[in-house]
Amino acid sequence: MSVLQPLGPDLWEVTADAPLGALRSPVRSVIARLPEGLWVHSPIPLTPALADAVEAVGPIAHLVSPNHSHYLFLPEWQQRFPDARVWRPQMLNTSEALFEGIDQQTIHGVPKMEECVFLHRASKTLIVTDLFLNVRTHPNWMTRAAFGMLGAYGRPKQAFLWRWRTTDRKAARESLETILRWEFSQITVAHGEIVQEAPAEVLRATCAWMLAP
Repeated sequence: MSVLQPLGPDLWEVTADAPLGALRSPVRSVIARLPEGLWVHSPIPLTPALADAVEAVGPIAHLVSPNHSHYLFLPEWQQRFPDARVWRPQMLNTSEALFEGIDQQTIHGVPKMEECVFLHRASKTLIVTDLFLNVRTHPNWMTRAAFGMLGAYGRPKQAFLWRWRTTDRKAARESLETILRWEFSQITVAHGEIVQEAPAEVLRATCAWMLAP
């Protein structure tokens, strides 16, 4: 089976169980082909097989750290692909169009996260990181316990941390309202299963407290 799995035209995913101490965290990276090269969202652990698979698709142009938590594996990718431009959350927090065929919207009002959400227009794929999680099951009991403690195990759910870290709910709500106006038919998350059934409704439900008047 190929390391990269197709999500749509010029769009792929790759998943792994990343070691975080005694935990094994399910993680996903999304890779898009742009005119200038590949765009890698939330890089996961870089294995030789993954590096070969990515290089077979094209040169790496962008390495995207979409929030203040997803940077752990960036150095591995930077070392292997030194010519790629690294994008950090504060660089993505702009109304300027940064990537051809990809829209972006930062979730304002949550500065400790500063998560940027993306829309790959050609495939109608919404790409989120930790805005909500969708870990339905996992063989590692410590992983199940950890996601359970976050209040985000067994179904699509936003972790409790978002409530604690939100300093301006109105700004967060306006950011989400912008995203919900986009047209998308599936949502990829950094942790857990892809949402393909009623994705907009799932996003509304998982972030309902943010959207409340």
